[in-house]
Amino acid sequence: MRTWRAQTTVPAPPGEVLEVLTHPDALARWSPVGFEIEELNSTRLRSGTRARVAGCLAGRRVKFDVDVMQADPERLLLHARGPVGMDVEYTIAPAPHGSAVDAAITVRGQRGVAKAMIARALHLLLAVGGLEVALARLVREVEHRNRRPRERRRQRPTPGDRPAAATDGRRGCRRSPSRRSS
Repeated sequence: MRTWRAQTTVPAPPGEVLEVLTHPDALARWSPVGFEIEELNSTRLRSGTRARVAGCLAGRRVKFDVDVMQADPERLLLHARGPVGMDVEYTIAPAPHGSAVDAAITVRGQRGVAKAMIARALHLLLAVGGLEVALARLVREVEHRNRRPRERRRQRPTPGDRPAAATDGRRGCRRSPSRRSS
């Protein structure tokens, strides 16, 4: 089990930060791991919401069941269960120029070779700055939402602005072998 942490200041009040943290389309653009939301029992992530997400890690298609434990202007807390377990926490506090955001992701490995490989891939992604990149994308997403419509039309997207959800999530993923019945 290991925890990664990162901090940033977002140029918006906590409520607006929470809006971007919990909106499904925005979430796919700033998340450290590209994924698709397969099921969501609400229009956005709220306390008590459940979701199923799928993406690609270590060349394999993986799925996670996500439980939103808390979603309010001070904190977003999620638990994800899949080939690895994850506890994800974003704390949000008012700051002089917006909101201070502290992010923490704890990854819990599981037994099995494939699960250990997926856990190592996730550890590597986070160790090389995946969480910091996600927070930078979060800041960009909030800034993009706060621009006036005229400014948005003049702004050309840069390669880093491509949403993670724009891919089908399968490129480079191997399908996992069928499970055999015992």
